Amino acid sequence: MRTVRVLENGRPVERDLERFLAASDTTAFLILRGDTLLYEGYFNGYDHHSTQTSMSIAKSVLSALVGIAIGEGRIGSVDDPITRYAPDLRAAALRKTKIVEEPGRRFHYNNYNPLLVGLALERATGMPVATYLERRLWQPLGMQADGSWSLDSRRSGFEKMESGVNGRAIDFAKLGVLYANGGAWQGRQLLPRAWVQDPTVVPTGRGSTPASGYQYFWWVQNDRSPQAFFARGKYAQHIYVVAKTGLVLVRFGRDFGYENWPELLSDLARRLDQSTSGKTS
Repeated sequence: MRTVRVLENGRPVERDLERFLAASDTTAFLILRGDTLLYEGYFNGYDHHSTQTSMSIAKSVLSALVGIAIGEGRIGSVDDPITRYAPDLRAAALRKTKIVEEPGRRFHYNNYNPLLVGLALERATGMPVATYLERRLWQPLGMQADGSWSLDSRRSGFEKMESGVNGRAIDFAKLGVLYANGGAWQGRQLLPRAWVQDPTVVPTGRGSTPASGYQYFWWVQNDRSPQAFFARGKYAQHIYVVAKTGLVLVRFGRDFGYENWPELLSDLARRLDQSTSGKTS
């Protein structure tokens, strides 16, 4: 795939892939199908060894760790109240908050919920979340380089659950491959299969929720072909997964550089699948 279709003035235009990536502040772009690396490109002073920061992709990493903790029986279910694992929050909640409406009626994306989930995970596992990440994912996935998780302060030593996982682009891509494989890696089930499948299904009809396009800290895109889900962070960091065909696209950048990355990745994934099947776009 040498070209990419982008929107300019509301109209689709074919552009050379690498020229577009360089001009759009992209630092890393990878395409994988299964365990096969189809494309790996770096731009704007970055290379294979450069450290990329996740921004809000960290929320999706946190989600994976919660799934593992549930599979291990450390956390009961997603329906458990946070105070089951952090009972000291009860007094703080009663003093400093008020209920404005019933839960489950409105979708509000924020950076506070991941902090509470991370606190519960830390209490449930008895270890820092970064250590849990190292033992349950980073080492089992055979990451090529050490990673890190930025802290909210030296005083607290608490990871920035909403952002700040740092590592190589190729290592972030392995998380996408893990999800594309239903949570399995080289014959070992690292994530419960049911946990991986849940974010890929958007509820519809009477049972739909206000967050139908955002499940388990993953964005879900089922109104397009191919259906996909993806982790996304500020400056258009993306891990884009098409589980049906095992396709994973990864984009990191120093800025957004382009406004319609999910649509671009969706179109590119569709064209890649068509070229593999012998069809034309």
